[in-house]
Amino acid sequence: MKAHFLTQGYGVPLAFRLLLGGHECSAQKRGVPYGKGLLDPGDASGADVVICDGFGFGEQADGLRAEGLRVLCGGKFAELMNARADCQRSFLNRAGIELCADAEAKRPRFLALWYGDGRLDAIGSGRLYLHLMDGDLGPKTAGVACEIEPVEKNGEPDSRIEALRLALRKIAYEGPITVGLSDDDAITGIHFGIRPLVFEALCEMTPGGLERLLNWDKEPGLWPSDCAIALQISVPPWPYEIPRKTPSTPFEVEDDRHFWPLDVNLEDGDLEYVGRVGILGVATARGRPAKDGEKRAWWPEASYRVLRTAKGVSLPEIQYRGDVAIKEPSQTTKETHIERAD
Repeated sequence: MKAHFLTQGYGVPLAFRLLLGGHECSAQKRGVPYGKGLLDPGDASGADVVICDGFGFGEQADGLRAEGLRVLCGGKFAELMNARADCQRSFLNRAGIELCADAEAKRPRFLALWYGDGRLDAIGSGRLYLHLMDGDLGPKTAGVACEIEPVEKNGEPDSRIEALRLALRKIAYEGPITVGLSDDDAITGIHFGIRPLVFEALCEMTPGGLERLLNWDKEPGLWPSDCAIALQISVPPWPYEIPRKTPSTPFEVEDDRHFWPLDVNLEDGDLEYVGRVGILGVATARGRPAKDGEKRAWWPEASYRVLRTAKGVSLPEIQYRGDVAIKEPSQTTKETHIERAD
């Protein structure tokens, strides 16, 4: 497979996974001071799929679709929806979907959807953990985590998803859609495109997940049934301040099968931390739901695996959430919340 990226940087972890799988990558980058050796300049000619992960490529993405190329995410419609809340509200209202403001939600719930070939499938639901301690009610933290579980397919269909599908049928867009939910299941927002942590977790939910998602039009409806965790690994301080001059720092990862590097270059086959955004990457892990349906029975297995991947990164002073090792994150003290490698 050849993948071409229209990127502002988030294509780097996806390119790393694809290159490990023996695929070919090229990119048109905008303002990306990292990703050398992973996303080198090229064009979309001969690409099996074009992946658009940033703003400013909307017209180009639509043009490539019009030429018959398979384009994941991007387009003028998606950029408009993500940039302007009033347009998003108007679009949803026309579809009969009410948008509820819920800015106080500390552990935002979400529903992960996939749209392609006129289909709209709900494939996962989960939470993002953004804050420290006390039920995720503390200050924001460098250690962001995400959990996701497969959506039950045998329940009553969600009327809002059907309304959204009908509203999208004439829109030039294919790819993931993240719907924000309040605790009472009101829709708080909608994002068209690749959302950090959520997308890695979706890919982790099944073996070969990224390749399967990139072939959305060839295997429609074949979605994963496992659960997953995505754990951000960053470099102090937090909030991150870009240093004036940072020498690249080589590092190793014991288990690169479950690591998605971001702020890195690839030099002679070795990863080097660049230090321009302070996010080294994301570790992921998968867990299988219990047959008896016990709630969160998959969590201990997945949390053990994701922490093992994080601990296997050799770069000094990385930081990440340590509280994913317990059944309910954000119930730990501040001192044990962030783990750092010495």
